[in-house]
Amino acid sequence: MFLTNNELQELTGYKLASKQSSWLSNKGYYVETNARGIPRITYIQIEERRRLLASTNNVIALNQPDKPTFETEPNFKSLRNKIKKVSANGQI
Repeated sequence: MFLTNNELQELTGYKLASKQSSWLSNKGYYVETNARGIPRITYIQIEERRRLLASTNNVIALNQPDKPTFETEPNFKSLRNKIKKVSANGQI
């Protein structure tokens, strides 16, 4: 249900929990930390953020094709597959 430590490192590019929390907060994620101070976010949050960025980028691209779009998130193919697997197992 939550991203693993390795997935958090892959997503944020940081190993240090405080840096991960800061990066996630700056990108607009709601971040909770566990007792050890490690940030915890769900796969659903990642997917919702990806959809929001995709729809925002499409609107900007249609309205202003000559202007750059917002920074995009990394490829979340493996995370989407995990969401599908968890959903199929009825764990959500």
